[in-house]
Amino acid sequence: MKKIFIFICCIAAMFASTACRYAHEDKPGDTVAAINFDPSLAPKPKQPTAPDTSKTQPTTDSTDIFIIGDGSTRRTLQLLSYPSKRDTAIFRKAQHIRVSGSADYGRVVRVTFFCLPSGDSLVNTVTEVRN
Repeated sequence: MKKIFIFICCIAAMFASTACRYAHEDKPGDTVAAINFDPSLAPKPKQPTAPDTSKTQPTTDSTDIFIIGDGSTRRTLQLLSYPSKRDTAIFRKAQHIRVSGSADYGRVVRVTFFCLPSGDSLVNTVTEVRN
């Protein structure tokens, strides 16, 4: 009798606890974002802003006065625009360059160029501008 009771309890437990139960499948169909229905949730259009002119002032740079940059080497000369230092150009030096005054880094100099038939420009003379 005891064996039969245990057997029946095992079969009842097997049927009761092993039933397969999946979650119900949710099929909402085509969904639309809430911002299409509620205008308060829609992103605001960006207003065009005027450029801030307090930081950038128009500056006219000199055409033949430059500052000698740190990127200068034995064969090339790095020239920064004067007075803004915004534009940088690297030119090759002529074979015999004439220097008047000092041509160290950071010096303000006046430069003359020698134009080659190929369109390249070489630095011909460098004259320090004394303040």
